[in-house]
Amino acid sequence: MITTKFYNVDKPDEDINNLIEIFKNHDGNFDEMKTHATLSLLREELENIGFNVSKKHPKYLKTISRPLSSNSDKRYPVTAFNEDKGIVLEIETGRGYTNNAVIYNILKFSMLENIETLVVACKQKYTTTDFKKITEFLDDFIENSSMKLNFKLLIIGY
Repeated sequence: MITTKFYNVDKPDEDINNLIEIFKNHDGNFDEMKTHATLSLLREELENIGFNVSKKHPKYLKTISRPLSSNSDKRYPVTAFNEDKGIVLEIETGRGYTNNAVIYNILKFSMLENIETLVVACKQKYTTTDFKKITEFLDDFIENSSMKLNFKLLIIGY
């Protein structure tokens, strides 16, 4: 079952609903998949709604990157990006909670320009109840942190 949790947004727009629908279309197919297999499964549908999707295994070589700022040559890799809508999609199969990949992604994308929405898709359960633990942490972090997110955030549990 696909589960979602939104931060910094009351109601998702059509573009985000379309993205969630792609995950729902494949619910039940993700069980043993690694990140690159998940991305391969979703690639065509993501491209159909305007995403530029990494063509290589995301762990080893990402073909898409976003600039840190207009004044910097430094770039950070992304899994998929919709340039027109400013939506970044990161898929974290096993590292979401255990290796703090979701937190890393939030910090990384808070530095980048032209990011309207960060979507992090993570397993409902990998080594632990990843989605639940991630969203519990984010609830506490966003409520109690002096750091404010400068983008909308969606966590998709798949």
